[in-house]
Amino acid sequence: MVLGHTFTCENLEDAERLTKFLRKSDISTRIEPVSSSRFSIRVKGTFDNIHSYLVHCREELTQDLENEMRKVQEENQDTPDDQYENEAIEDIKEGLEAVEKILAILTLDRDNAIKTLEELKEGDVVYDHDAELANKDEVGVNPTIAAIMRNKVLLDNELISIQDKKMIIRKIIPAEDLFYTFQPTSGIIPSEEELESFNITLVQLMNADLEYNVHAGPELIFKIDVEQFHDELENSDISNESIAIILQAIYVKQEIVEHIVHILSRTKAETVEDLIRAVQEIQEKQLEGTRTVLFFNISPEYVKQVVEDLKKLEIVRLKGNKIKLNR
Repeated sequence: MVLGHTFTCENLEDAERLTKFLRKSDISTRIEPVSSSRFSIRVKGTFDNIHSYLVHCREELTQDLENEMRKVQEENQDTPDDQYENEAIEDIKEGLEAVEKILAILTLDRDNAIKTLEELKEGDVVYDHDAELANKDEVGVNPTIAAIMRNKVLLDNELISIQDKKMIIRKIIPAEDLFYTFQPTSGIIPSEEELESFNITLVQLMNADLEYNVHAGPELIFKIDVEQFHDELENSDISNESIAIILQAIYVKQEIVEHIVHILSRTKAETVEDLIRAVQEIQEKQLEGTRTVLFFNISPEYVKQVVEDLKKLEIVRLKGNKIKLNR
């Protein structure tokens, strides 16, 4: 099945709501739970302790870089004007870039946390999903994701509770008591001695969760109201980027099917092989009233799968290798 689509939802509620919407449009759907498991590492500590550790990493990496560059220069002293680098130097430079990026993110996270703690009090609403959705611009970051990123430290410290799609301050503590986390690259994972010296903790995360795939049948591209579907997707936790990809996929499939059916009707192809040859030969379509041309690059295997889906939908008839339109 190539004309259907599989939508991935983070929770069962969104999957069930999407399924209900599609079935109202007489589109067959089923929900499939998909398990995922991941291992990751975080370093945890107060801002000052983590900052001190990262500064230490920067100093160590800078010294390593100087030593490695000196070594390379000595090995290539016959051509001193040439610039030489090796894999070790590239790795050290990447490590230094990672440290600077982590320091910048931590500083931003700290500033956001301090601002919220200073401006709000216990019980205040930090974020209201419904209010933000009503004021949401057509283009931009999903407001829920933006709020989570902005309040990451307070959420990690359990100072914010989530109730009725709202983020609410549940407790105020001194900013210096907040703990922060970051994901270290391979070159800056702290040793046991460094964990002890900087009073930080290495956290090994074992994550296991379920996602939900909503499989929609091939009739999707014929029966879906794209505008209503767009609105439904925007009311879910699916990101704007993913929504754009989904709608683009549906549009492409709609155009491809229309092109293949048009060719089948126009050329009077009698077999699937005839149709495949015609699709390979007729690759362009001028959009009426415009100077825009659609160019179709469709593999023979994809054409065969489209034909199978069209057969299931009773749009074409197949008898052996013979093919005929039903309309």
